[in-house]
Amino acid sequence: MKIVMHSLFVFVLLIVAASPAYSAETANGKYKVIQVWTCQIEDGVTEADVDAMGQAKLAALRQMPGGESANLSVLWPVAVSNTGQVDVHVVVEWGSFVDFGKLWDAYTDASALAKADDATEGKIVCPDSEIWEVHEVIVN
Repeated sequence: MKIVMHSLFVFVLLIVAASPAYSAETANGKYKVIQVWTCQIEDGVTEADVDAMGQAKLAALRQMPGGESANLSVLWPVAVSNTGQVDVHVVVEWGSFVDFGKLWDAYTDASALAKADDATEGKIVCPDSEIWEVHEVIVN
């Protein structure tokens, strides 16, 4: 888990450093930020189990600095041509990069979120994630 978090830290630093150059709105917090995890479910784990783990993780996330208004969704495939080794996507939505940074700074092995992460071991494996800046398309 530490290796994943350290790798993610470097990636996030690159995004945070580049974001103001690409969008003034991002620097002002206009755009939402999502983190998309690609996950594999272990044998014997049900959809209800995964949804319950998501609820526990969201409850822990909201206890963390920066996570107070975060949301979490589990994306279940309905019609796909090829998911490869991906069973589901877990999406965490942040209000801004500032919120994500607050959580990043507060994350330790003893934090509520780390304990929720530990509780999923042997049930669901989410080795890869991506951070995205969300530009909502609105029609007036």
